[in-house]
Amino acid sequence: MKKTELKRNALEDHLETTYLVRENVAKRDLAFINKPSNYPNFSKPDRPNNKAVNRAKVDLKLLYFLLVNMKPLYRNKILSSNEFQNVIQSSLNIGVSKFNQFTQEEKDNQIAFTVQMMGYCLEVMSKNMPSEFLKPLLYHIEPLNDLLESIYASMEKSGSKDLPAFRKIEFPIK
Repeated sequence: MKKTELKRNALEDHLETTYLVRENVAKRDLAFINKPSNYPNFSKPDRPNNKAVNRAKVDLKLLYFLLVNMKPLYRNKILSSNEFQNVIQSSLNIGVSKFNQFTQEEKDNQIAFTVQMMGYCLEVMSKNMPSEFLKPLLYHIEPLNDLLESIYASMEKSGSKDLPAFRKIEFPIK
């Protein structure tokens, strides 16, 4: 075998084992997640959820790989797709109508996620904004970032577990 073919095979094997490991979620597990009341005698109620979480993480890992490695034209086809927009919208709207029924920890996790997403959005805006808008934008982003950081710190003090690490916007943004 030639060197280039060996390199190609090694790369393909690495990518396959890293990004294409498939752990299927059985239709019964999906049905249980969707309507647990239909399965009152299900002996291991956490199993379907854990399998689904593992599968989703693998799919997100693949999505990350594609977004990092694709040309902008193809990356944008993913980011502007209805499927991706639905994921983003639903991740920010999960439980909004039931927020008053959440435990304090669930509320803190929901707010932490939203605060982090807002921070990411502000950072992207500041790095890609036309130059004529950059100064006013930065003027408003710094205090808003401080507010987001304070909200997050408050949730940490309240003892919420499993909060994702807060990723502060680095200043100055150029």
